[in-house]
Amino acid sequence: MAAFLLLGCAVAAIGVSFVREPVGTASAAVDVAVLLAILTVLVSAHEFAHLLTAKALGVGVLEFGIGLPPRLLSRTAFGIKWNLCALPIGAFVGLKGEKADAGEGSFSTAPVWRRVAILVAGPLSNIALAFAVLFAMAGYYSWSQNLNFSVGQDVQFATSVMGMIWSQTIAAVVGFFPHATTAPMDMPVAGMPGLALLTGRMLASGWDTVVIYGAILSFSLGVINLLPISILDGGQAVAAIVKGMTGRFYPARIAHHANLAQTCALVLFIVVVQGVDLIRVVTGNFPGLTK
Repeated sequence: MAAFLLLGCAVAAIGVSFVREPVGTASAAVDVAVLLAILTVLVSAHEFAHLLTAKALGVGVLEFGIGLPPRLLSRTAFGIKWNLCALPIGAFVGLKGEKADAGEGSFSTAPVWRRVAILVAGPLSNIALAFAVLFAMAGYYSWSQNLNFSVGQDVQFATSVMGMIWSQTIAAVVGFFPHATTAPMDMPVAGMPGLALLTGRMLASGWDTVVIYGAILSFSLGVINLLPISILDGGQAVAAIVKGMTGRFYPARIAHHANLAQTCALVLFIVVVQGVDLIRVVTGNFPGLTK
């Protein structure tokens, strides 16, 4: 479900980019293409971490795909169906027995700690990727500008940037509803339309800025996916722990209604953010945007 919401947001980004820059304008198409490429790399890393962890912990993996269906090309290797799909955004992984017991190697019947490890592997991989990229960029700047940074200084740069993004991401999540009800045009979040514009600005600043921008998106993706919301990895990990602790007394009906409420709230959040972004971009009120 989250993948298809991401696809819908991408369509919104494409549409709004061409509203700001007419169809046929090369820069709008390039901005959107680069944004989709970044997101595909980040989500592919996320899903591949789920795959690797599942295989390492004895849980079966049925398939892995880059992009979203329909499938263009499929090959089977190492017992896994590998797919290349038509819609160039995101990725997916299919685990054996995700919803119900499918025999030996089922995800749903694996020990709690294994399920939690598989679930959090995706977000943690995005955080680790962000750190690695920022660390590498610090080393690049040190080498290219003869700054002679030590490894410790490279680590300090990476962690300081991640700390800043952590605080801003949490502040944006916490401050969403107050802003949405009192000053929606000033919400401290950007949807896909805004990200498309930001990508254009990063491209204008140089490839190194685009790489750091990708690292920031990767870190934010990891943090958000660790939130205890039912359809996100963090929420599923919490549900697995609660179910493991309560056993057969797990309140299935309550969990169902809670998941439904959280899913509706997340969909509403995404719709509101995209809608506000659309208005801000079209009217020229997106932060830093000039008509």
